[in-house]
Amino acid sequence: MAKVKQALVMSAKEIAKSIVTTKLPHYIEGDTGASKTTSVAQYIKEMTGKDVSIFDCANKTEGDFGLYNFDMGNRTSTLFANSELSGGQTHINFDELPKAIPNIKKSVIVVAQERRIGDYKLPDDVLIYATGNLSNEGLGDFLDAHERNRWVVVRMRKPTSQEWIEDYAIPNGISAETIAFVDQTPKLGESFTDLDNMGFSDLKERKAHNSMIYDPRLPSDDAFATWRSITKADAIVKNREILGSNGTRVALAGTIGASATNELMTFLTMADKLPSMSGILKNPDDAMLVGEGASSCMLLHKMRENTKVLTQDNKINPIESGKRASTFIKYLKRMKPDYQAQYLRAVGSDKSISQIYFKNPDFGKLAVEYNFIFQADK
Repeated sequence: MAKVKQALVMSAKEIAKSIVTTKLPHYIEGDTGASKTTSVAQYIKEMTGKDVSIFDCANKTEGDFGLYNFDMGNRTSTLFANSELSGGQTHINFDELPKAIPNIKKSVIVVAQERRIGDYKLPDDVLIYATGNLSNEGLGDFLDAHERNRWVVVRMRKPTSQEWIEDYAIPNGISAETIAFVDQTPKLGESFTDLDNMGFSDLKERKAHNSMIYDPRLPSDDAFATWRSITKADAIVKNREILGSNGTRVALAGTIGASATNELMTFLTMADKLPSMSGILKNPDDAMLVGEGASSCMLLHKMRENTKVLTQDNKINPIESGKRASTFIKYLKRMKPDYQAQYLRAVGSDKSISQIYFKNPDFGKLAVEYNFIFQADK
């Protein structure tokens, strides 16, 4: 199958760095549900220490930019900017810009180019960018040539499974079951444009290769798996005991589609057969080990989750959590080296407990053994 020319793309972190460094208004386009809004804002906050305000252009009218204050004596008026856009306390993401009505698009361009809303001038340190979907997804995202020419237009590639796990899932408390599912299903990180680049022109071949993701070449009313819908699905996974098997399956199918649900349900069945955390904490030297692959991946993330011992005011108890960390490391040493290295990466990405592990001498020995370096920007 012949390959076609691939588009120039950037990762979410690279785009955030470009916005912060150049301070130019960027327009970010990418796959639906690829976490454009969430991930770029997260990285910008990490780099600048300031939150990003989301201005949903698709649901705004002209009055949402602010209200006019009339000076009847001088027969003049002044625009009081919407609090979402003023004050300089946050950066601004004009989300879903291509879906906005024409007057909103014009107003956004004025804000981005002239850095003002009426008479209100934005502070110099406020960053401005916009987001939208790919025009060839068929979701109504289109900017005229003169509109695109006013932005630094960049395409964001979908985060890979491992990027999503380390940069989003672990820091945001996604369950071990969902993380293992994503870890073992790298096709979730594919874009329909990847299928184009692979030369899949036959619709049956495309569906056979990946029926889980959104593909406008295969029109369907069914749900599909994106990083956004997988995040929503995790709430169902966490409550599956209450929902029951059928309720869980139906809810998941309506969130990530039937194909991805069938895969995920296999992982949920597997999770029920793992050794208990209480058993490992009680006897790490003799607790049952599990097989390779998904079961080991899931167990590692359950151990990471269960390191946390909370106080009455819902804060992590460093002393008791440190004791659990030592016990889990003792059990970890009985596992294969690949899984020991995977655990190092996982706890290094979990900022809520990473310092507890970094101060643990047994953890330090493992890190030295595997030449594992914790980068400051992780």
